[in-house]
Amino acid sequence: MGHWCALDAYIPTILQRKHHHQIAPCKETSRQVKEHHSQERIDGRLYRRNKMSTYFDTIKKSYADVPIEAGVDTSAFLEATEGLVNLLGLLGSAAFSVVQNDMNGNLKKIRERLLTAPTQSATLEQLIENEGKPGEAAKKRPASEGLMWLLRGLDFTAQALRRSISDKSEQLSASFTKAYESSLQQHHSFVIRPVFSLAMKACPYRQDFYTKLGNPPAKVEEELEHWLQGLEKIVKQLQNFYVKGGWAKGF
Repeated sequence: MGHWCALDAYIPTILQRKHHHQIAPCKETSRQVKEHHSQERIDGRLYRRNKMSTYFDTIKKSYADVPIEAGVDTSAFLEATEGLVNLLGLLGSAAFSVVQNDMNGNLKKIRERLLTAPTQSATLEQLIENEGKPGEAAKKRPASEGLMWLLRGLDFTAQALRRSISDKSEQLSASFTKAYESSLQQHHSFVIRPVFSLAMKACPYRQDFYTKLGNPPAKVEEELEHWLQGLEKIVKQLQNFYVKGGWAKGF
């Protein structure tokens, strides 16, 4: 997540109100209407859900199912993080499109390293150790740098969702703002900070977001908690690995 300066180009879009949509006469049958409301378009992909399904039924891999005992499994982590990137699409904000694009760019770096050196990159820890030495320039360790920035973004997202789960009266704009202040803000310049803070105010209402996560609410809460606990464990494990080995030096 190193290229946040692109956010300023999105601010006019973020602040623009969508009050000028024209409503065409509806000729859908009742069956078509039901089918329409059982679908959710996320990043161009249409997901079909029944009344008792959640967003977490659509993802390839939950963070809770990513092996971490012998190191964080790289392939499983990539699949799980694709699900997180798409989840951010449910926020429906231009600001988060920038976040998604940056995450996808860092995922690409990790995936390319895995394809280039699969036996040396089976776990994320092995990938970091085998790509280069602590202190070497980022151009020599692109996947390790990409993972470092990706972790910062994952930590930010995890903190925001944890706040949202813990305080059901808090709106998403507050949850993501507080999470930003305690995570990504320290890595951003004074130019980017106010831009990003403004972008956080574009978060949808809490109820609208959780409705998009599916039904019934109790199942959504249970599956989100399970998924989030898995994410938090991975973030903590990798953060400790970076610090202990000094792997962030040179970036």
